[in-house]
Amino acid sequence: MKPTGLTLGFNPLVTYGLSPQVSSRKAEPVPPPHRILDYFKMKAPPIQSPIRPARPEDVPDILEMIAELAEFEKLSDQLIATETDFQNALFSENPAAEALVATDPADPENLVGYAIFFSTFSTFVGKAGIWLEDIYVKPEFRGAKLGKMLLQTLAGIAKDRDAGRLEWCVLDWNQRAIDFYEHIGSDVMPDWRICRMNRDELTRFADGE
Repeated sequence: MKPTGLTLGFNPLVTYGLSPQVSSRKAEPVPPPHRILDYFKMKAPPIQSPIRPARPEDVPDILEMIAELAEFEKLSDQLIATETDFQNALFSENPAAEALVATDPADPENLVGYAIFFSTFSTFVGKAGIWLEDIYVKPEFRGAKLGKMLLQTLAGIAKDRDAGRLEWCVLDWNQRAIDFYEHIGSDVMPDWRICRMNRDELTRFADGE
């Protein structure tokens, strides 16, 4: 899925610690640093901010919004992810991705948007970057600038991590999103195409079929 849910109404490394005391016990791995939490602590955003890091208990709501995005993109038949998949991907000892959520300004317990992202690397820039996999805001909350706030927060995280790039893709028929992305200063690159192998295809190729 692509970060087009704006439709526009709008890895970290695991650190292993060694005990300073002499012991015959094997050192236990230290959980990976939650750098997204570090960013929010450093920035000290206002308590009223509707953007925050995702929590494990947010997964059912996030998956529900992903289903809404898949329906909008006409890709519902490709959605096979489960809550367990997302708990492992976002909150395991070595997470594959990170997530931000947007909350209803009038009800902070109500999730109305999300952004999921992960680390990349550019050989040309020589730095790690961030790939925005999904961004979505529920239709009834578009126009409240929550999508822009999600993107600006992610840009702040990228800046804090000295990222060389912040990248995402957009469906070519979603002109409203394209116009918005260009308006905020991003380059929509028409000369690049996405190449993808799904699990079955990569398995067949890896096995030499």
